Amino acid sequence: MTYCDAIADKILNVFKFGSGGGIHMFPTLLECEKQNIDPIKLQLDLDERGCLNSYKKTITLTDYNGKKYKITIDRL
Repeated sequence: MTYCDAIADKILNVFKFGSGGGIHMFPTLLECEKQNIDPIKLQLDLDERGCLNSYKKTITLTDYNGKKYKITIDRL
C-alpha cells in the first residue's frame, strides 16, 4: 500500500486552507485570489495518454513575495 495520495492531500489542505500547520508565509487559496498570486497546484506524473507513470505527486506553490516552491512526494 502506498500513501502518496494521502500525504499530498494533507499538504494541500494545510496550504490551501491554512488548517493547522501554522505555515503563515504562504497565502491560502482565498488570499491568492485576492492578491493575484499563483494558487497552489498539484501535478501528477502522467504519460502522453494521461495514464499514471508513477505515484509521484508534485505540488507547486508561491509565497507572498512571488517566489515559487516545489514539493515532490514519491514512494521510495
